[in-house]
Amino acid sequence: MKKYVTYFLLCFCIFSVENTEIEEDFFIDNIMAEAPNLNSESFFSEDIDDNLSISDVAADLLKKSTTFTGDFSFDSKYSNYTNKPANTGDFTSSIESNIYLDVRLNDGMKAFTSVELKKYNVDTTEDFLKLNEMFFDFNLENKVYVRLGKQNLAWGRGYFFNPSDLINIGDKTIDDLTGSRTGNYGIKIHVPQGITKNYYAYIKAEDKENVEDLDLALKYEFLFKKTEYSIGAISLGEDNSVVFSLDFASSLGGAQTFGEVAIQDGEKVEFYQDGINIGLGNKIVLQGSVGYSKTFDKVGKDEENKSIMLIQEFYYNGAGYSKQEKESYLKYNPYTDGKFYLANFLTFNKFINKDTTLGLNLLSGFSDSAHQINGSYSYKLNDDLTFGFDLTSYFGTGSNSYTGDYSLPNFIIGANAKMVF
Repeated sequence: MKKYVTYFLLCFCIFSVENTEIEEDFFIDNIMAEAPNLNSESFFSEDIDDNLSISDVAADLLKKSTTFTGDFSFDSKYSNYTNKPANTGDFTSSIESNIYLDVRLNDGMKAFTSVELKKYNVDTTEDFLKLNEMFFDFNLENKVYVRLGKQNLAWGRGYFFNPSDLINIGDKTIDDLTGSRTGNYGIKIHVPQGITKNYYAYIKAEDKENVEDLDLALKYEFLFKKTEYSIGAISLGEDNSVVFSLDFASSLGGAQTFGEVAIQDGEKVEFYQDGINIGLGNKIVLQGSVGYSKTFDKVGKDEENKSIMLIQEFYYNGAGYSKQEKESYLKYNPYTDGKFYLANFLTFNKFINKDTTLGLNLLSGFSDSAHQINGSYSYKLNDDLTFGFDLTSYFGTGSNSYTGDYSLPNFIIGANAKMVF
């Protein structure tokens, strides 16, 4: 029954479209959000005429074009162990290249491909060649926008924690927040109504062989008093369950605030006791995150635009394990499977000079007293080449609460270099 309700909602979202034109601001915002390797600082640069209007910029973006970009990176890491696990090395090195092909055609049509090639110094189970994204876009009279293919989605408002994102593949890590992520195969439909309302529908077909196993996701996004909200529902075909979601994005006291929550039936949630999945019974399970980001501008006397950015985000996992319950779970991860977490991200732009950046990230799992800290330093030699160092460490009484044969290192130190083209 739940699935048929979701089908009805899908039809409602697609066809409840008013005959309204898309505002220029909305159009530009969406183009900027979709453009790969593009940000406002690099796009609105000295190459752009200050006298150009938004319409002029939009017209320029809609010209037919083919863009080929990418990057090369080299990374080496040393891991230090107190008790080194069997068959575990302490040194890894890799070379990686990401290649992006962006083709823009008339009438807002677009095709995009992202490929990752990665080779380690030792044999691994990871594929050498990986297709991250490959899709094409088209629209129906500038009212309904469709994306077909393997793609990443901007689902949920969380910066690090995304409890409502059951669509994308792979989780973020505090030491690699900007790394490329593998998309999934599906169809996205976007119906904007001016700049205050948006309808989204997504059909996920990744690894689905039967129609009844398809995942369906719906979202209605709206603006109310300078705060953007969205409500959504995700039908997981193989699990025969529905997850509802709510999120918001706003500003308060000069800080950008955000949050999201996922609501689902406890019977569909994995929860182990003595190695057996018993679920969480007939009760409502909540998973939610809330946070803020704030930039402190013009820090220091000698450097213009020197800034510090602070992001903090709290996460409650209603499907997580308490300190007492985790003992009965065979492979417990203190950094993902507990109940309470706090993530902190501190970035010092132009740390020593205009070409250096320092980052400090801390993830704390309070159900286990387990903490993971990551520090990174990067130096931009020129517009195309950046060198960096990073250090990751685990500490706290629960930092090695993994059961089984796995053990965390005391610390991991790494060096890297990245070239973009």
